[in-house]
Amino acid sequence: MAVAVSPLVRSIDVEDLVVWACRDQQALRDRSSLHVVEAAAQFGMRCSRQRLSGADFPGAWGVDSCARVAAIGAVGTRIDGKGPTRGIAPRLPPDAEAVAAAIEALPVGERRLVRAHGQAGTRPDWLPLLQPLVMAKRPSDQPGRYRHQIAGEWQPIAQRSEFAARCLARGESLFDAHGRRRLVEEEKGFRFRAVEGGRELFVRWCPVEPEHSDAKVIEANCDWVEWHTGLSRLVGALRGKLIAHRITGLAIPARPWEQKPC
Repeated sequence: MAVAVSPLVRSIDVEDLVVWACRDQQALRDRSSLHVVEAAAQFGMRCSRQRLSGADFPGAWGVDSCARVAAIGAVGTRIDGKGPTRGIAPRLPPDAEAVAAAIEALPVGERRLVRAHGQAGTRPDWLPLLQPLVMAKRPSDQPGRYRHQIAGEWQPIAQRSEFAARCLARGESLFDAHGRRRLVEEEKGFRFRAVEGGRELFVRWCPVEPEHSDAKVIEANCDWVEWHTGLSRLVGALRGKLIAHRITGLAIPARPWEQKPC
């Protein structure tokens, strides 16, 4: 049986809902209350003086402190400490408050990731299981001309006379278009040495390694799974608690590296 949805209710993915509440509505920055000590101090100020064991108990503590300044900076506006004004709508939409409360109820790791990426409007990075090979970089504390590691060794190579014989056998000229000896020009910039029975060429290369280590891949993908689990948990936690939104689910895959292994 189909259920009619009010046109005023917005269907939304839970990931987009979290970004709307955390980044657009700043629901997680709504802790505009005073520091606990300052709140007690302000409560004492409102009660003026109290009589405790026959002695005056002063409640007029100052509320201008670093904690108060930090709270004002976090919220981005001056905190007056007053209650809501009659006739003025709440600062946050009820759905944003519900999302913030549900996020705060998540396990620690999931809460950290959902909060951080919800406020930034981003997703954690995930890495494919098969990493591409890249040039191995030289450690930053090692001096050297190149940014990458360089290895090399001497390898045997044919003499010029042997190369010349092969060229003549194929009908190729030993001279280029400018009349220069082609083999001599082609070997410029290379290092050779004579050995018994022939010569050797010094060959250099850069070792390659996976772009990310196994530990880095596991760390990144575990963060993705934990973040995804937190969002999935919000789908159930917010069911029946939203007014202007209806969660359609969570569209992103739980393990995208399984769909694209390389």
